[in-house]
Amino acid sequence: SIPLWLVVLFVWIVDPVNYFGQNDIISPKYKDEVFADANSNMIKLGAKKKILLSKTDATSLLLGDSRVMPIDVNDWNTETQYRAFNFSFAGCYTRSAIASFFYAIEHMPNKPSVVYLGHNFWGLSDRERFSDIDDIGSSPLKYVTSPLTWTLIKEVVLKMNTTNIADKQVDKASAFNVWEGWNEIISRKQNQVTTEHIRVQPIIYELIDSVANYCEHHDIRLIHVYPPEYKELIAIIQSDSITNAEYQKYLNHLSQYEFYNFNQGHWIESSNDFVDPMHPKAHVYNNMIDSIFGD
Repeated sequence: SIPLWLVVLFVWIVDPVNYFGQNDIISPKYKDEVFADANSNMIKLGAKKKILLSKTDATSLLLGDSRVMPIDVNDWNTETQYRAFNFSFAGCYTRSAIASFFYAIEHMPNKPSVVYLGHNFWGLSDRERFSDIDDIGSSPLKYVTSPLTWTLIKEVVLKMNTTNIADKQVDKASAFNVWEGWNEIISRKQNQVTTEHIRVQPIIYELIDSVANYCEHHDIRLIHVYPPEYKELIAIIQSDSITNAEYQKYLNHLSQYEFYNFNQGHWIESSNDFVDPMHPKAHVYNNMIDSIFGD
């Protein structure tokens, strides 16, 4: 058997998510390459973000799905004066976003002063996906022995053995656009409404209220935000009486709190403002932040 100290030494040398701190033994580019395309992989990205979360000095927290991920924390910091940590994940359902909130509350070094919770009517499933992420950052022993750590180590080593590593500029907002065209997304959402309708389960409202109650009792500003979607998606919702009634009920529930609904008006008029029908471009997010925090 391999002595434990050799195992620990090997993990420390590779350290795929820099749990032990940055070292120069392995170039960061190999580690970064492992996560470059991980914006749609909740397991990989979750492992990295959980460890970074435990070390952040942020005082604001960004939660949600792929429509929150493109928010640039540097722009946020400049506009709001609150250092932000973006703890969002592509495909993060409502239950998972709520779970990530309470996980962050427990593991952030500083209690957040501001929490930004992004919403998505199309992603109101009560499925829990956050628990699929291995808790590799909870202790050094867990990190060293976690199968996920060793999976990431393997990928880093493979990257080191790749002769040509292309420089990639990944637009985080375009994750869905890589494999689906604009019209395909419209068609898929139309089919979802036609065949299933969209109904909001009572547990969703209970989860939203649980975050609101916690923030109220701990002096945290909770900001609910619905990012803009292209107008064709809104038309699909309004075309079905059951879905539209659920949508209006959902918006009304959020309206009892601090809620910014950008899914209306000038925000949705131009397709040039969108990567795909569900994901606005970066400048739209900057305008949203300015609308919330600007004078």
